[in-house]
Amino acid sequence: MDAFLGGAFHSYGLDVLKFTEMDQDKRTDPMVKVFPRMTKCTFHRFGSSGDVQRHDALCILPLNIINEKIYVFLWFWMVTLGFITIMILIYRMLTIFLPNFRYVLLHARTRMTRGYKLRAVLDNTEIALNHMKSH
Repeated sequence: MDAFLGGAFHSYGLDVLKFTEMDQDKRTDPMVKVFPRMTKCTFHRFGSSGDVQRHDALCILPLNIINEKIYVFLWFWMVTLGFITIMILIYRMLTIFLPNFRYVLLHARTRMTRGYKLRAVLDNTEIALNHMKSH
């Protein structure tokens, strides 16, 4: 998406947040840089003599006003999903590489089970993990 928007998407949400906190006299809207709201349009019309006449005007682009809001939402959505993904990866790494962490998780889920039985389960699964690594 960053390539599609000319490199402006990676910091788009942060730029929008900074824009809302700036003084109104000194701020430039980052959304207008990416999605311009007005542009110059050239219309070709036939005149009374049959010649083509050029007519220049300012055109409002209402779809860009909607697009800028959608992309701000998408930026925050992707940042949220990225954060959640990183947290899940850290959790999985802790679960895989720290046997004591696995024990605490098992103990939290099965409070009625005795500790030596949980250790037996962990020892057997650890052997299975080591067995899978060797193949």
